Amino acid sequence: MKKMILCIIGFIMLSMSVLRAADINPDKYWVVPAVYAMDEEITWYFDFGSTQEAVLPNGSPLSLWIWAPSNPTGAPIPLYYEGNRIWSITFIPTVFFGMTSADIYAHSDHAFNFLLRSDNFDDYHTGTLVIKTNTNYVGDFAASGKIMDYYSTENNNTQAIPGKSVYPTSNVSILFNANLAPGFADAASGAKGVHIHSGYNNFADHTIEYHAWETGAALCAQPQSACYTELKHLGNGIYKKDFVPYQYFQASEEDEFNNFEFLFVMDDWGATNADATGNYVILAAGVPVPPPPSLYFFPVKISLKDILVITREYNNRGQFLSYSVTGGTKTITGDLSGAAPMAMQRAFVNIAEEFRGMNISKLTVVIKDQNNNEIYSGDIPLVTVD
Repeated sequence: MKKMILCIIGFIMLSMSVLRAADINPDKYWVVPAVYAMDEEITWYFDFGSTQEAVLPNGSPLSLWIWAPSNPTGAPIPLYYEGNRIWSITFIPTVFFGMTSADIYAHSDHAFNFLLRSDNFDDYHTGTLVIKTNTNYVGDFAASGKIMDYYSTENNNTQAIPGKSVYPTSNVSILFNANLAPGFADAASGAKGVHIHSGYNNFADHTIEYHAWETGAALCAQPQSACYTELKHLGNGIYKKDFVPYQYFQASEEDEFNNFEFLFVMDDWGATNADATGNYVILAAGVPVPPPPSLYFFPVKISLKDILVITREYNNRGQFLSYSVTGGTKTITGDLSGAAPMAMQRAFVNIAEEFRGMNISKLTVVIKDQNNNEIYSGDIPLVTVD
């Protein structure tokens, strides 16, 4: 009799466990774009790749139940099935919650608190998931005094991290403050747009040039076009560019990716940041920070009987340098050369031959790269040899 009772109890408990909602949790979830204002459209993605299909079949109805910073509907809100066991929901926070940006940032939870569930809650549901909202990235950047900063999210980092490692598949947001960039007054007032001119691996691969003449909405999907390269104006001279590196640069995930280099350009190349700050370079994850470029001349004291050796180390990949040396009314030019990947480049200038018999006291040396950016300009005094 006892055995029968125990069997009945066990059967009841087993039945109850089967009827109980299955616990599911995403392998990772993230926000696109990495950095956003609360009045921007955003998308949350949820990846359930490792959850058994028997528990959560492909394309299953999955809904959002959210209570902080508010419960906008009082009912579950359907998610969209993206395929590949990823679900998503797209909304504008201020519209979705019926709150101002300031109220969302100031909410006591400082986070979006929610769970995902079947509509009746009895089939499957997650535990509480959290996406932080307490960091006002755009406002903090505007007050930082920086011209540029970048942010990225990866894996379960649902809050963007400034200066975080960037992979080809990372969601990246770049912020630019036109108020602080010389020559960008028109952009700061909103009268002119800002574009990004950029490329993989110091412009050696997958370059996305800004072509000011390629305009019109029909060209927005075409790399190089004004629309494709344009930043979004968030107001008050703050601009933002959101992208996934390998997608934006028309590369594959497997392509070599050491960094991407870029500069900001005002409409029709009316101004660039390059003169004031130089180009920006964002390194890929795992790539060590290289030493700064080093330029030096040999011998230290030059006379009209010497050969001048110009050496520059730690050049950017794909960077090719040329020189001009002027003495009196004569100028000679040439290229620096070096083995790939151009970490060091060198030139030998026969001063004794080129400036033989001239009455000069100095040489003026100018070094530029292939984009006509000036690397060095200065005078080298000549010493007299007995």
